Amino acid sequence: MKLKKQILFITSQYDKLKGDGVSNVISNLNNTLNKKNYLIEIVDKNTFIKKIIYFKKSDIIFFHGCWHPIFFISLIINFFYRKKIILHSHGMLSEASFKSKFFYKKIMWYLYQKKILNISEKIIVSSKKEYFEVRKLIFFKRKISVIPNGIIYKDFKNFFIHNLKDKKIIKCFFFSRVHKQKGIEELIKSWSLIKHPKLRLTLFGSGDALYEKYLKDLVSKNKNKKNITISFQKKIKKNKIYQKNSILILPTYSESFGLVILEALFSGNIVITSKFTPWNFLKKNSLIYFTDINPLSISKKINFVLNNFNNKKYKKDYNFLHNYIKKNFLWEKISKNYVKLISEIKD
Repeated sequence: MKLKKQILFITSQYDKLKGDGVSNVISNLNNTLNKKNYLIEIVDKNTFIKKIIYFKKSDIIFFHGCWHPIFFISLIINFFYRKKIILHSHGMLSEASFKSKFFYKKIMWYLYQKKILNISEKIIVSSKKEYFEVRKLIFFKRKISVIPNGIIYKDFKNFFIHNLKDKKIIKCFFFSRVHKQKGIEELIKSWSLIKHPKLRLTLFGSGDALYEKYLKDLVSKNKNKKNITISFQKKIKKNKIYQKNSILILPTYSESFGLVILEALFSGNIVITSKFTPWNFLKKNSLIYFTDINPLSISKKINFVLNNFNNKKYKKDYNFLHNYIKKNFLWEKISKNYVKLISEIKD
């Protein structure tokens, strides 16, 4: 059977085991397109030289991310081959992302990132929030397609309902990329204000080694450090993390989508996050709460959740969310948007 198209995925951060937002999309999309008779090659910063030959035989170059030199080099190589480009920004064009390493990104913007946006056939964003941020950067808004992240139902087959009133220990957790933008410093500092004897906090995720060390030092100075566990870089299945914990706390300064929020809600976890996520439309649901990003506000919100927990309302809201997510965010449905977008790109 003849292949429909050969697609080259270019990415600066792909780790199937970590299952972060970018890796999750790449893995799921790779599996979906292979089943649809597309040929996919994944090139990351560790395999780039070995797989540079795939540029010539590919029909579409699919950039997953921004700013990394791998995209600059790919742009130069593609100058000779003139392949069609799809860019999935994965939140890396948000206003908050621009502020991080501002001067470096300002240079990269005029050197190549702006050029990539302008020549891309399609730009994929994960939410309406991200759409409006990217819309400010380009002239042709029709190039932008909103495709949210999705989850695979069988990966969450053991749904766990959390009844806080029955628990001797209430396990809270942070689970995301370990980065200053995620508000993890403020979360750690908030724990010195926590007086509830049942509460424990575990920090999951991975990031820059120096920043992880800084956070570990910050924990060591916390007066409630005995109630904080650090699990950076540990290979733990996501499903197990959600099942063994009750409250996800993600006081992030920016989130284009927030896959971890979707997964936690689907698993029955209560979520405390910031207003800088695209989940504000759920503010009346008792599984999700919003906080300002400072230690006092975070600690007060945690106490509010504990003091106002109502198991009957929780179960009702969880059933609504579970059905809502199945209807709108299962990968089986989300993937059709990618397939349609790719099939519409002309040779």
